Amino acid sequence: MQKNNQTTIEEIFRICRGGDNRTGVELLYRDYYRTMYGIAFSILKKNDASEDVIHNVGYKLLRLDSTKFPSQHELSWLYTVMKNEALMFLRSAPVLECIDENTPVIEEDKNIRDLVDMDSYQQMISRLNDTQKQVVTLKVLGGCTHREIANML
Repeated sequence: MQKNNQTTIEEIFRICRGGDNRTGVELLYRDYYRTMYGIAFSILKKNDASEDVIHNVGYKLLRLDSTKFPSQHELSWLYTVMKNEALMFLRSAPVLECIDENTPVIEEDKNIRDLVDMDSYQQMISRLNDTQKQVVTLKVLGGCTHREIANML
């Protein structure tokens, strides 16, 4: 089942099980980046950290033995891998130091606008419980369908 020339998650992991991790991971980035980002962001609440987690998972999948890729419940497996990597990232994140008041202000760029948008988004969902936040984030940021969210959670 493909939508808009998107390779299904089942096909991607079939390719990986066949020993072609590079192609599988490239397809995963191409077709499921938003989903992976939504999962990571629902836990980390930070753009850069979420992207780091996606890249960490991609690297680990490139090196993963082909027999370790799932042959069923692939989206749930990906959700679990992303969630675990995000939690490990949280545990290993260094404590940030305060910025000196004399630090020059950098001109606003797209990343700053995105950060402000993410702050607004966080405020909008702040009254939801954790599960509700996860569902909304997977839908809005991850672009997941309701069926995909239901299967993952």
